[in-house]
Amino acid sequence: MMKNKWSLWEILNKYKISIPIIQRDYVQGLSSKKLNTETGRNIDKIRENFIKDIYDVTVEENNLSLDFIYGYVRNDEIGNQIFIPLDGQQRLTTLYLLHLYLAWKEGQLENEDVASKFLKFEYEVRSSSKEFCRQVINIKDIEFQKDITSIISKIKNKKWYRTEWDNDKTISSMLNMLEAIHDKFKNIDERVFEKLIDIKNPNIYFQFIDIKDLEQDDDLYIKLNVRGKPLTSFENFKASLEEKISTLLNDKRLGEVKMKMDNAWTDLFWKYSKKDIKKLDEYMLNFFEAVLYCNFIIKTEEIIKKQDIFIYLDYINEETIDRIDKFLDKLINKEEKKFTKYTNLYCEDNDLMLVIRKEGNLEYSDYLKFFTFFLGISDENLSLRKNEENLYQWLRVVNNLIENHIYNKEEDFIRSLKSIKKLYTDLDEVSYDILKLFLKQNYKVEGFFGSQVEEEKIKSYLIKLNKDWQYLIEKVENNSYLKGNIGFILEMSGIEFNMQIKKESLNRFIDYSYKINYLFNESGLSNNQMLFRRAMLAKGDYLLQSGKNKCFCTNDFHRDRSWKRLFRDKKIEELQLVLDEIDTSKEIEKETTNSLEKIINDFRDKADRNDWRYEFIDEPEMFKYCGNNLLIRMNMSKYNPFLLLSSTQTNGYCYEKESLYLYLYLKKQDTKILKNITFMNYSPTQGAETRKYFTIKKEDEEFIITHYNNNWEIYKSKSIDGELENFIFAREIKDKSIFSTKDREELYNHLINL
Repeated sequence: MMKNKWSLWEILNKYKISIPIIQRDYVQGLSSKKLNTETGRNIDKIRENFIKDIYDVTVEENNLSLDFIYGYVRNDEIGNQIFIPLDGQQRLTTLYLLHLYLAWKEGQLENEDVASKFLKFEYEVRSSSKEFCRQVINIKDIEFQKDITSIISKIKNKKWYRTEWDNDKTISSMLNMLEAIHDKFKNIDERVFEKLIDIKNPNIYFQFIDIKDLEQDDDLYIKLNVRGKPLTSFENFKASLEEKISTLLNDKRLGEVKMKMDNAWTDLFWKYSKKDIKKLDEYMLNFFEAVLYCNFIIKTEEIIKKQDIFIYLDYINEETIDRIDKFLDKLINKEEKKFTKYTNLYCEDNDLMLVIRKEGNLEYSDYLKFFTFFLGISDENLSLRKNEENLYQWLRVVNNLIENHIYNKEEDFIRSLKSIKKLYTDLDEVSYDILKLFLKQNYKVEGFFGSQVEEEKIKSYLIKLNKDWQYLIEKVENNSYLKGNIGFILEMSGIEFNMQIKKESLNRFIDYSYKINYLFNESGLSNNQMLFRRAMLAKGDYLLQSGKNKCFCTNDFHRDRSWKRLFRDKKIEELQLVLDEIDTSKEIEKETTNSLEKIINDFRDKADRNDWRYEFIDEPEMFKYCGNNLLIRMNMSKYNPFLLLSSTQTNGYCYEKESLYLYLYLKKQDTKILKNITFMNYSPTQGAETRKYFTIKKEDEEFIITHYNNNWEIYKSKSIDGELENFIFAREIKDKSIFSTKDREELYNHLINL
């Protein structure tokens, strides 16, 4: 059934057209107010432009191609041939309404042969839609007048129109489309219906393809259009995109791009969607949205918040389309081994797939890495096999900058995006070698942390100095926790930009890299966690300031509290001291454990018991009471000068350091020493100035022990029965305690002898 040009009238001459029940509603006539945000607000514009195109063709006697109409033909029970459209339902319906309107306007519906053709177009989507298509032919009973202000009102006033049809989206859309066609065509005096139905020389036509003629598998059937009933956002966008690029490209190039969009590009995303019908359009829309949003930011002068995807179309040009074409061609052709191992490394990674899938909450960094990948892959100067190293370095360096920046707001993202585009533009000056770009004198890179930029300059210098450095750098750069941030290792090794590298510095870099790779993985500090923190603390106060709190460094990527921040800020004095004492000449796991334990034991032997670090180094269980964020609060209140926080604020439950340490110490003692103490429980309380305490039970009597306002006190529980709240909040409690001292050893001895 393949033929170059078919008109709607020719199809109706030969077939009955039946919109199947699996199809969506007709929506090209709906007003945007009735559309949800997902389908886009540009349906009005799509309808307006489509009618204008048809009007221009009709009046000026030009030709208009509406591309391909796909489907298949089957016979009904009496042998009539029925065409079932899989792609083109919206266009077919609009053409049907145009023909119906012009036939009514020119009095052709009185012709039984003409009227019978319109009865060969039906909707199976709903029974109401099907019945409306049968009845709307009765529009002939309405006298055509140019000054009719509302065709909809005229139709709804007819006896054959049912009020319940108001709830049918397809019928509402058809009525609106008839109204829009009337507004555009009512003043034409020329009779154009005969030209419209001229089968030999149709002025509005399409390629009418029976998919059975293509001898394709079921995938084609599914990909064409059976994607669920609602008109997808991508189909709305695609119509606007095709309209836009038709103003940018010549006919030959336009045909190539549209053919790729319908075939090769669709095949690619069909594969990415794993043949999931619902995800195909979603993935394609996500891809175009990511590319065009980034392009939109690059083209605008000011910082502008994220806009509707249709607005981005105003900022594309021929270069944008060519770049998209080249990028997708590279992804398609990588299976033909035109992609190298380097680009394969990034192609199936999150840089692309996260953005098109939009699974979970996408970070600004995901879009930036995608845009970096997009620029690199779509540029022949980077993607050609002879320049594969340049492409690799481009991806590596820019990803390092992105991974080690912090994005709190869209303005941060936009600055980085524009910086990436500038870096890309400037590559032309250095033969597309980003390492050379970073070595240019006084070259500035904005939009990223200056410390990471300087680190990339040092690494670029080292790689250009000696290719062996690339292996050493990447071996530690690829640590899934560090993610390219190794400036602290360079600093510990004594390596600076443009310096002569001594063998001693090289050996230090290799040694520190080896130890860091052992200690840290994608989960952060992975091996010897508690030993390492205690050893670090034994070397000094390595904690990070986080607002009013201090933090022992978490294993996540938190901006203020993680090991990443310690590395980024190069707060590395204690880290270097610890690493220097780890002996790697033998088996690393055993030697690391032995080295860390030695550091801890040396501290215990020499430490001042009044040093706040002592309790944490001596008793590792203390860290578990600092919450997931490993936070402490120091010197906020004279009543509780040292608190361990279960949350980020003191209005959450807090533990007092001295009493908690004693509690943990007592729990580990031999029961014979404690002389029948049968129960112990620590009770944290909320607030910085409330009493924190633990309870012990000896024989049949309970005692409460608290350290408050630098004083140890013991109370009998029964002495504060009914007054616990007052006990927790009161600054002073007179004549209640049975023992009071400022010395922990004295308190301990008293507890033993209770």
